[in-house]
Amino acid sequence: MRVVGNQNYVKERNKKLIIELLRTNGPLSRADIKKFINLSAPSISTNVERLVDENLLIKAGKSSSMGGRKVTFYDVNYNYGYIVVIDLSLDEIYIGISNLKSEMIDKLKIRVTSKKYENVLGELIQSIENMLLNNKISEDDIVNVSISTPGVLKENNELEYVDKKEWFYKKPLFKDLEEKFNKKIIIENDVNLDVIAEYEKGLGNSFSYLTYIKIDKGLGAGIILNNNLLKGKSGEVGEIGFSIIRNGNGELISLEDELNIEKIYSDIKKDLENGENTIIRELVSGNSDKINLDILGKAASLGDEYSNKKIKYLAEELGIFISNIVSILGIEVIIIGGLIKVLGKIFLDEIRLFIKNYIPFDTLVTYSGFDDEIGLIGASENGIKLFFEDFFRSKVS
Repeated sequence: MRVVGNQNYVKERNKKLIIELLRTNGPLSRADIKKFINLSAPSISTNVERLVDENLLIKAGKSSSMGGRKVTFYDVNYNYGYIVVIDLSLDEIYIGISNLKSEMIDKLKIRVTSKKYENVLGELIQSIENMLLNNKISEDDIVNVSISTPGVLKENNELEYVDKKEWFYKKPLFKDLEEKFNKKIIIENDVNLDVIAEYEKGLGNSFSYLTYIKIDKGLGAGIILNNNLLKGKSGEVGEIGFSIIRNGNGELISLEDELNIEKIYSDIKKDLENGENTIIRELVSGNSDKINLDILGKAASLGDEYSNKKIKYLAEELGIFISNIVSILGIEVIIIGGLIKVLGKIFLDEIRLFIKNYIPFDTLVTYSGFDDEIGLIGASENGIKLFFEDFFRSKVS
């Protein structure tokens, strides 16, 4: 029995290797597959046929070889099943359906108008059901539900450091979704999924050591080292908001206390009240409630001295953290996302200048090319990875 078990393990492992290869390099012929995977030609042929029989692979066309014989190419059947993806990290709820290539079949956002859990849950479920119906996708074709959520995820799937104002705070959301759809529910920290999206589909695709920093209503980082997501013993890696810096007054404070979006708005309002000479006052027509990052960035682009100093200060505070993490972990690229992106080139150039002055490493610092869809793409990639792991594991057991 032990020998049979080992044989099954090897067989499923080889099939998984072929799937992983085709996901990144497909479509390929059997001869092409052999160039990448150290298996015999008969073994590759057998495993390819098994995967075709299981409907995980499809024939993706033919071409003539040098001898004139037609060569068949194979690729992953990306429509074998679908992932329901949910992003809870923004003010609205973003939901979507992706195929096994992280292509969004459909997506929408739900504006949360009620803080009552039952109401929001009902609207979320109804929206998913409508989306499936509109795209003629059966619930049987859903392979899992993958969720991006703020907070630190513990082993028992409980969340820590989630804002108490969130509608799902200490509510059985994941259990309720599992009971409703009878599917595996996959949960991961939002910024971890953001960095996965960058690594698999974004600007981090050609790097092995990267960090994604998200700055909006909170502050977090996702870190990939040597092509692996860094999570730490308790999942707390990336909670960079707890990093200690000195503010402009020389006081020790947390990074999030200084780079929190609401804190930035509050400081600008106080400065306006204290008579600060800045065109921000004109841009908001005297209404300080209209202050946002767009206004700050616009004022800076117009040459406003106060706004440029403010952006430089914020860039330097973030630059301290970036310099440290690059020096310690050897990060190749820093990707910045979230609302902070609207500050544009001025903010980015100040960060680049700061780290160039303090560390001798050639590290790329850039904005993310994604907008609000990044959480859905990261959730999709995570759902796909775990689907294939579960599929081949089930064949061994």
